[in-house]
Amino acid sequence: MQSMDIIDPQRFMTGEFLFNDVKAYSALGEHRTAGKVDRDTSAWLARQLEGFGFTSKLLPFRVRQFQFGSASLVMSGRSIPCFPLWLPRATGPLRAPMARGTVKGCVAIARFPKGGAMTAAHRAVIQPLVDQGAAAIIGVTPSDSGELVAVNSTADAEPWSLPILLVGPPEEMNLRGATDVAISIQGREEPRAEAFETVGEIGTGKKRIVISTPSSGWFHCAGERGPGIAMWLALARWSSHRESNMRYTFVASSGHELGEQGMRSFLTGPAPQPEETGVWLHLGASIAARGSTRRLMTNRTEWLPVLSRNFSSTGLQPEVTDAPAGELAQLAKLGYRCFGIAGGHTLFHSPGDLPVTTSAALLEPVGQALLRTIADLESNL
Repeated sequence: MQSMDIIDPQRFMTGEFLFNDVKAYSALGEHRTAGKVDRDTSAWLARQLEGFGFTSKLLPFRVRQFQFGSASLVMSGRSIPCFPLWLPRATGPLRAPMARGTVKGCVAIARFPKGGAMTAAHRAVIQPLVDQGAAAIIGVTPSDSGELVAVNSTADAEPWSLPILLVGPPEEMNLRGATDVAISIQGREEPRAEAFETVGEIGTGKKRIVISTPSSGWFHCAGERGPGIAMWLALARWSSHRESNMRYTFVASSGHELGEQGMRSFLTGPAPQPEETGVWLHLGASIAARGSTRRLMTNRTEWLPVLSRNFSSTGLQPEVTDAPAGELAQLAKLGYRCFGIAGGHTLFHSPGDLPVTTSAALLEPVGQALLRTIADLESNL
């Protein structure tokens, strides 16, 4: 029988403890895949696991990446906040007139569809402007905060043939009134950049519980990734204090914003098979952030009572689906028994996604619900 202090979520999931880890993750810098900050983050997570008594390793995988330096968009001497649409090429300085009727040789302004991932709707906006010979495109991204929203790429993405810069909605009117703009994108292409999966294990049981979270993103990602990272670390620490017949595997995946390439690499490589995995919990985006539109999803109908009971105080209602959102979709498709949380929030994919986007009070109830759920599901395996 396990003592209450080992099960008690108050010991491992205090809001202050979680928020400190969010701040530590954010303070590392901008977490784009295969950049220095991303690699430092993977190493930091591996050290944390080792400190809890796990065996850990960094599993490398390769991605086509642009190692971003800077981007600038200058209108009438004023610098406008911007960010490239991925994958970009180094450009500039380029000075061109704003499109007025004709697009050829000019900078075109386009309104992009809402959302943080590349879709056919984005391509339907971009391709006609490319075909008409635009010199560059400025994409206005819908945004509740007014900030620009970076757009996830796909695993097979090729660099765009022209510079495409993203801006927030407040900039659209001024840009449409400009006569010309100056554009620059600085950085270097890296066809086989190296990123890592951080994997840790503890226990020797035949049956596994896997807990995963993405570790990469466009900017500081405090509200997008920080809560998942913090709860992943807290659950690892908790699992290291348990007397359990389970084997726990913790996975933190880079490559998320580039078509979820890290998780794909893990699933086609060393991931445990579905038949040996009793539970897989995936901690996705924005699980405890201000203005979050999150979903609690599972592919197991029999888990609904446990999820409903444990998450009753969080405002989350579990839903059963065979096609969940985010990286959880990969797990459900392969037949893993899984559940997880994912969504967006007010500053999702935006430069302003700093620790102010979450808090100890937001983090604690979700973290404690997750801990209780894992403990309950484990007891029935």
